Amino acid sequence: MSEQTFDYLNAMYEYERSQNIESISLRRARAYLLHVSQNARGFRHGPSPLAARRPKPVDKSFTNPIKTKVKSLSRIELSACCAEDCSICMESHNKIDTVTTSCGHEFGKKCYTNWLRAPHGNQCCPVCRKQSPGLVSYRVRATRKVHP
Repeated sequence: MSEQTFDYLNAMYEYERSQNIESISLRRARAYLLHVSQNARGFRHGPSPLAARRPKPVDKSFTNPIKTKVKSLSRIELSACCAEDCSICMESHNKIDTVTTSCGHEFGKKCYTNWLRAPHGNQCCPVCRKQSPGLVSYRVRATRKVHP
């Protein structure tokens, strides 16, 4: 048994005694020694087995064209692709009543109302985080009446 291990076991024994625990059991000491010896061997003989499972980086010839395309899109194009859905619930604006904030973002009325009433105090736009955005417009979805 190494001196370091002995010192640790002695400290562990003293700690347990100070906590009004009888004494460290022989079984517990052996389990600890086995654990230390197994783990110590793994660190001495090379890198962690988890390092071998780490995914390899993606080749730049794959990522560069994607980065170029994303950078070339204007902010308007990016927001227009998602403008047809509520950013909170992802429901189509054609199916729900909507509100438009002063910062220009459109949400489902119920979603936006719930967002503002949340207990954690969301007094900002869910998309751009502008503080206390005022409402610019409110649109009620078109519904058709069904006669029996």
